[in-house]
Amino acid sequence: MPATDPILVIDDDPEVQLYLQLALAPLGRPVLVAEALPDIPLAAALVDLLLGDAEGLPLLLALRARGVPVAAISGLGPEAPQVRAAAEAGAVILAKPFGLAELRTVVRDLIARGADPS
Repeated sequence: MPATDPILVIDDDPEVQLYLQLALAPLGRPVLVAEALPDIPLAAALVDLLLGDAEGLPLLLALRARGVPVAAISGLGPEAPQVRAAAEAGAVILAKPFGLAELRTVVRDLIARGADPS
């Protein structure tokens, strides 16, 4: 996977979007904030499971179907149906609140997983 493949962020909160962009910039990849799935190769994706009036789970499942490594961002408990479904789909669960070091470690691991899908 080329180092130019972006990290996708799907979150409805502008402050979280900005935080994730700034926090992930040091990883050396572009960070793309979007509300829909772009038709480009992606290094990894972070998807909030609750997007205002919508749910992020369908987007997460579509990304996983494309082979994109995904972290599900959630403030829900581990027994919530959306969280269980995301985990069953192979997403890493990034529970709110999470710290900067945890975020970067999860995303680095996702990128490594995508580079070596074995």
